[in-house]
Amino acid sequence: MPSHRYEREVNLAQRPAIKRLQEQDSPASLPMVLCIASITRGEQKTSEGSSTSSSSLELTDGWYRIRANVDPPLQRAIDTGKLRTGYKMAIAGARVSQLHSA
Repeated sequence: MPSHRYEREVNLAQRPAIKRLQEQDSPASLPMVLCIASITRGEQKTSEGSSTSSSSLELTDGWYRIRANVDPPLQRAIDTGKLRTGYKMAIAGARVSQLHSA
């Protein structure tokens, strides 16, 4: 007996946003709503020797998760508490970047 998830994804072709992105069936620039599953905070050294906040987000569509880099405006929203775990984000114009290991 197929699971509800399998039934929706395979038989009904109703795949979540992140699954469509990973399979390159939809461009990342399309509008989507994702939930913040977790926020990883860190610090990054600048060339002047000082440090700045540097965070990354784990976003979910309810079934799948994806890690997102944070730009300066999002970093300010995280630092001021305007973005927290559990909040939903309407995203448009995103782009996919891949990490390359040496």
